[in-house]
Amino acid sequence: MYLHPVGDVRILNQRPGGTVREIARIGVRAAMPRSSRTSDIRQDMEEMLRERARRLGADGVVDLRFKRKLSLKGVKVSLSGTAVTIDLRD
Repeated sequence: MYLHPVGDVRILNQRPGGTVREIARIGVRAAMPRSSRTSDIRQDMEEMLRERARRLGADGVVDLRFKRKLSLKGVKVSLSGTAVTIDLRD
């Protein structure tokens, strides 16, 4: 099975033109102290999401959802999206 380099899997703000085939819904979770910056952990989580998508043979991840939930122990965050392949020949 051919695996893309992580740099080739893109996080897409909208669905691209061409034929898009959904592979799977994927996600990652993390916990952090309340004092942490959400933007820092989000970048790390996007990288993990791209790696999961790459392992599935995806070209990109669409329909991202970022959730943040406060708890007594800190903040729980999750990032999910849909891994897709894209055929631009259409």
